[in-house]
Order: sequence, then structure tokens, then C-alpha cells
Amino acid sequence: MLLEKTSKSGGFFARIIVEFLVSGLAFWAADYLIPGLHTGGWKTILIVALIIGAINVLVNPILSRLFVALKDPMIGMLTLAANTAMLYLLEAYESDVGVSFAIANPWSAILGALIISLIGFVFNKALQ
Repeated sequence: MLLEKTSKSGGFFARIIVEFLVSGLAFWAADYLIPGLHTGGWKTILIVALIIGAINVLVNPILSRLFVALKDPMIGMLTLAANTAMLYLLEAYESDVGVSFAIANPWSAILGALIISLIGFVFNKALQ
């Protein structure tokens, strides 16, 4: 029984680390590909990776259980909306968090969130 708990908790922590790394890579890709997103460097990417990773680890399993029938389209749209909101929240509270981040226009935020969501989706499917 203890071995089962250890392996489950080890799997959970491994998932957190993978989500953190994938989220950091996804945010860096969005920053690199979308001219309307401007970060202050690696500190911003690490903080955003923590936020997106937490959203993916904590919120997605809950939403997928609530909306089983509409799972793929609904979860995809909710993840896109959550990532867009996260980018705007980061911009609003950048000085409080201690990072430098700016969004030039709404399309930059939506496209950035789309890139973050797609990269997260691809990595999650590849790791399953």
C-alpha cells in the first residue's frame, strides 16, 4: 500500500515538473513567435510557467471530469480562455510579481494563449 502511494505521489510530482517545463517552453515560444508579447526575460518566463503549470495540473482534471461529454472542444476553449486571462492578469500585476510583461493588443494575447495551449496539448498527448 505504501509503495502504491509513493508511486502515485511520485507520478504527481513528475507531472508537475513536466507541466512546468512544457509551460515554460510554450510561453517562450509564444513570446518568440508573437510580436505583440513582450517579456522582460527568463524571470518572467519562469513565473508564467509556474502559473500555467498550476492551471494545467489543477484545473484541467477538474474541468475534464465536469464536462466529460464535451471534453475535447470544451476543455480546449476553457484552456484557451484561462491562458488568455492569465496573460492579461500577468500584465495587470507585473510590477507586483516583479516581472516585465506587456501585451500590444488583444490579438497578441489570444494568439499567444493559442500557442501556449497547442504546445501544452501536443506535449500532454505525447506523454500519455
